[in-house]
Amino acid sequence: MPLTIRHNLFPELNITCLRVIKDSGSCINKPLRELDIRARFKINILAIARNGNILDHIGPNEVLLRDDCLYLVGNNENIEEFQKNIM
Repeated sequence: MPLTIRHNLFPELNITCLRVIKDSGSCINKPLRELDIRARFKINILAIARNGNILDHIGPNEVLLRDDCLYLVGNNENIEEFQKNIM
């Protein structure tokens, strides 16, 4: 499991950073709207780190690129399912 932050106030809620690494991954060069991450995996993207910049106003037309770091919020099971199926 990647680096995960957990707070005692919300023990089931985690903030995790995942790097987009697969060239042939099903998420690369696709807009978030098409991936439908929130509905399919019940997780949210808080921000994307890209080329030394933090994108914190993520819209549905944002396209994921190789080497993006996704800051996700959700429970461990859903984040792991996302990583297994999309990343």
